[in-house]
Amino acid sequence: MMHNNQPAVRLVYASQATFKPFTAHNGIDTNVTDILHTARENNQKHHLVGALYYGNGCFVQCLEGSKTEIDDLYEKLQLDPRHEHLKVLQLQEITAFGFADWKMKYATIDLQIRQFLRRHQMVKFDPYRLDSSMIDELVDIMHDAPETLPH
Repeated sequence: MMHNNQPAVRLVYASQATFKPFTAHNGIDTNVTDILHTARENNQKHHLVGALYYGNGCFVQCLEGSKTEIDDLYEKLQLDPRHEHLKVLQLQEITAFGFADWKMKYATIDLQIRQFLRRHQMVKFDPYRLDSSMIDELVDIMHDAPETLPH
C-alpha cells in the first residue's frame, strides 16, 4: 500500500463545521454524507484509509496512509470551505493500519462519546480540549464503532 518505501502515518485532526446542522438524510447531516462520499472516492485513489466522527458541530478525522499522501490531503482539507479551525491532534508513524478495511468509515458513536465525556468530566464534545491519551481512546472508539453507511 505504501509507495516510495515511505512509512505509514496516522493523522488525527479536529475541525469545526461551517454549516449549520441538521438537514438529515437517514439521520445523518447531508453535508456530512457529501463529505463522506468525496472522502471515500479520493481516499481510494490515494491509498488512504480512516474514520470520521461528527458531533457538536465538530469533526474528528483519523487518516492513515503514506506521509506524502497525508500531507497532500491535509493541505487540501485546509482549503475546504465546509470546515475551519483545523488542528492536528496527533501525527505518528504506524506499523499497521487500524482502518485498513475502510476508505472512510463514518463512526456513529454517540453513546460511546457520551460515556467518553462522562469519564473525562466534559460537558460537551470538544476535540480541541483532548490530550494525547484521550485522542488514543477516541481513535479506539472510532475503530470499534459500527458503520452505518455502506462503504
